[in-house]
Amino acid sequence: RRPRPSADWIWICPLSSRRRDCTTARPTPRPERAGTAKGGEKKGRKRRGKKEEGRRREEEEEERKKGGRERERRREGERKEKEEGRERGGRRRKKGEGGRGGRRERKEKRREKRRRERRRKEREEERRRGKRKEKEKEKERGKEKRGGGKGEEGKEGRGKRERKEERGGKKEERKGKKKEGGGREEGKKERRGRGGGRREREKERGREEGRRKGKEREKRRKREKKGRKEGEGKERGGKERRGKKRKKERKGRRRKKKGGGGEERRGKGEEERKGRKEEGRRKKEKEKEGKRRKEKEKRKKEKEREKGKR
Repeated sequence: RRPRPSADWIWICPLSSRRRDCTTARPTPRPERAGTAKGGEKKGRKRRGKKEEGRRREEEEEERKKGGRERERRREGERKEKEEGRERGGRRRKKGEGGRGGRRERKEKRREKRRRERRRKEREEERRRGKRKEKEKEKERGKEKRGGGKGEEGKEGRGKRERKEERGGKKEERKGKKKEGGGREEGKKERRGRGGGRREREKERGREEGRRKGKEREKRRKREKKGRKEGEGKERGGKERRGKKRKKERKGRRRKKKGGGGEERRGKGEEERKGRKEEGRRKKEKEKEGKRRKEKEKRKKEKEREKGKR
């Protein structure tokens, strides 16, 4: 073992004040390469690319909202800039002008940041305003329902109890059921569905039945999958068949290892597999399409309903 170096003969690097000579051990640190292990540029560039991507996506979103005219104008501007750049391409840039890490770029970045901040704040504000509006609308709607505000067909004068009863009566008619048990209290309890009431109990029984049946069906299906019918025991049935399958697979493998005429066979399999894959993909696509259509329909109906309410 070496003795620990005493303080008076440690060499200290004049640049980094470390014991290691930084001039040989690592490249000079540059700010644009920050965050990279090897002092390479790759990682930084990647990260920048991602940021750019995010920013571009945001801007595209904005544009989609604003509409096409704005976009066209901006594209035109960009094209002009590009062409100008090409014309100017002959001479070299001065120090403060362009390129990475120049003064202009820094300014641009700052401006961009500010713009993004502003946009974010605006969006927040919009959201807040939207919520407030929604709340107000809700209030208005409530008033209409209660018969305040609009006052159609003399609804205002009615008391709470009468309104309630009216609503209750309508509900009963809609469901087409009579309340079991005499008196108002009984009916109320049952409507809440806290265990009481014959109807609830029956429902529960039905659910239980359904659950049990489902489980049995599941079991039967599993048994059939293994190659057993209802009455057979567990020992036989699937097992031997499975053994046979394994054996066949092994044989196939051995043949493949030995080689000989295996190529074309393998090729055929590939083709089939590809076909199947394609089919599967098409099926999935179809399903997706169907889902999308259903969603659209749903939304349409919702809108219609909303209109009707209004």
